[in-house]
Order: sequence, then C-alpha cells, then structure tokens
Amino acid sequence: MVMRRFGLFIIILGVVLILLGFIYEGILAGIPYQDPTPELLQKYMHYVNIGQTFYKFAFPMLLAGLLIILIQKILKLLKKHR
Repeated sequence: MVMRRFGLFIIILGVVLILLGFIYEGILAGIPYQDPTPELLQKYMHYVNIGQTFYKFAFPMLLAGLLIILIQKILKLLKKHR
C-alpha cells in the first residue's frame, strides 16, 4: 500500500515539475525578442535553462513512477497465481 502511494507520489511530483518547467520556459521566458539587448538575452536564457532543468528531472520521475506501479501490479498478479 505504501509503495503504491510512493509510485503515485513520484508521478504527481513529475507532473508538478513539468508544470514548473512550463511556467519558467513558456510564461516567464516567453517568446524571445527579435533583437534583444544582452541583459534581456541573459534573462531569457536564464529562465529557459531553469525550465529545461525542470523537464530533465520531470520525465525520468514520471517514468520511474509508472515503472514502480507496473512492477507492483505484476507482483500482485504473481502472488494471486501462487
């Protein structure tokens, strides 16, 4: 029971990280300016890098959560067949 909740927690955390990545990369960074000043370009790249870092952690967490739940279901089926 605790492990099932752990897998679900990992998936929810991955979704939250994806949302945070979207907030940083899609909303805060937005569409880049056509001819930005160096300061605006630095600010834009800062937000894009933060958003991409969130994505780098989010997708493995989603996969790990799904894998945990899948393994739990397989183990549950194996226990029933014994």
